Amino acid sequence: MGHQEHKGGGVNKTQFKALLYRLPLGKVQDVEPFMTVLQNHPEYTNKVGAGIDSISIRMNRRNKAARELYIKRIDGSEIDISWVTCFTGKAKSYKSLLQSAMREAISPQILEFLKLNRVCNKCGARSHLEVDHLEPSFKKLSSIFEFPPQVFLDGKHNGPVLQESDEKIKWIKFHSENARLQVLCKSCHKDKTFNRDRNG
Repeated sequence: MGHQEHKGGGVNKTQFKALLYRLPLGKVQDVEPFMTVLQNHPEYTNKVGAGIDSISIRMNRRNKAARELYIKRIDGSEIDISWVTCFTGKAKSYKSLLQSAMREAISPQILEFLKLNRVCNKCGARSHLEVDHLEPSFKKLSSIFEFPPQVFLDGKHNGPVLQESDEKIKWIKFHSENARLQVLCKSCHKDKTFNRDRNG
């Protein structure tokens, strides 16, 4: 079965997202439309493991507005499964997963900065605020710092998480000493990202 950006076993991506965000958080009662989509995940067999007991919808703990899907296996174990990947057919690369884990590790720093800075640095807005990295960007910082292979965990966490290690402690310290942060409202942050991507 082909993997297309707009198809997931014949299910429209936009309609599926609407369904996902319309249903209440918790265990999914009607799993049929979910199974139709999840079977298109490139790592579906590994995600399912011994078999599916249930599927649940959860809030992403990093982004409260986002929702995630979790599979509970018949052996009692749980694992997240990306519904977006079911439509793109592209599993996240190791580099992408590592950067996500690195972001999670420094999230206390980000939250503390946001707590102390409650105004958009560009337009002065006081709502819908987000923390942005000035130069060097997070991408540059994370590429400078090197980790040994396979340093993140996955499964019961909301995404990859760095293992407790000296390297994790060093990364947190490195980010604290080298990151230059600012607060932007969601709109200004989006504009900055758009202009950066457009200008390369």
